[in-house]
Amino acid sequence: MTDMSTDMSANFFDLPTSTKSGCCSRCTFYTLINVIAAFAHFFNFLVTIIIGDERIYPIYETFADWHADADADACPINCPAGAYSFNGNNNTVIVNPLAKKSTYSLSLLWLIATFHLLSFVFQFGVSLRCSGYDYNDKIQRGINPARFVEYSVSATLMLVCIALVSGITEQYALLAIVTLTFTTMILGMIAELLFDDIHLPAYVAPPRFVSGDTVNAKPAGNGGSNRTVQTMRTIGWTAHFLGWVTMLAAYGGIILRNFYFSVSASVNKPPDWVQYAILSVFGLYNVFGVVQFIQLWHKMPLTVFCCVPSINIKPKHDPSFNKWIENIYVINSLVSKTLLGYLIIVNLVIDDARSPCN
Repeated sequence: MTDMSTDMSANFFDLPTSTKSGCCSRCTFYTLINVIAAFAHFFNFLVTIIIGDERIYPIYETFADWHADADADACPINCPAGAYSFNGNNNTVIVNPLAKKSTYSLSLLWLIATFHLLSFVFQFGVSLRCSGYDYNDKIQRGINPARFVEYSVSATLMLVCIALVSGITEQYALLAIVTLTFTTMILGMIAELLFDDIHLPAYVAPPRFVSGDTVNAKPAGNGGSNRTVQTMRTIGWTAHFLGWVTMLAAYGGIILRNFYFSVSASVNKPPDWVQYAILSVFGLYNVFGVVQFIQLWHKMPLTVFCCVPSINIKPKHDPSFNKWIENIYVINSLVSKTLLGYLIIVNLVIDDARSPCN
């Protein structure tokens, strides 16, 4: 039996590994960090449910309202702003393309609670050996697709929360935010998978405990040439930069644009915490993109396209770096969700002085 505990001093990330059966039979430093963060998310979920109060936001759809008026001179007298009229059969038809109607409602409290709970379920689940996910192997290869699956939902819910508290309650704007955020996370997952170290010709998988004291090794890399690896990673870079486009479109083009236009067009300003929440989460969202940029650059810098002949590229497997990247993702996810959740809960859900206008 291989004693993995002897590697502890040589590699800070790896704690002793056990061959005992069961869900928690394997423990590494980054797994421990992931589990601690998962329970922190669960704690945030419980706090949100216990101290939060229900806040319902009606969601509106804009539609063209057509109605007839027997008075030939009804427009401009009966025309709302932005409407127009034309003469129909014995009457005047007024069309208001800016009419709004509430079609459904969203609970801010449960949106916040849901993204905390999702983070707990995904992060704790992948850490369990019995889940079959093989978290240890994937992290050493530099991938974690479950992370982006979770982000595609939780990050989307976070942006919907930001949109609601900043005054965006239009169905079509929210749909654009949801679609762009989801697309961003899927592009991030595609980029990471295309940079998977298993595609390297010289990749050797770490040992895997299959039963009892038996230690087997997984197959090595797929034997792809350096040129094949470069082609895959070039596509990965493309997916990464497309993710920046969709993320900035959702956050900058919709949320930030709406917020600052509202501020400039209004006599009074919104509470300071709204701006803090919008800008802080925007900054933390960018950290995710920057982390992946560093991750991809470490594996294949963009300079290869202009400075280094492709035939000389020999990418190497660097599990220690991959573990650092995972820790940063986990910590940044916890910080951003905790910050946003408590900013909204404390300032709006608990201490909400709003009263609806009839």
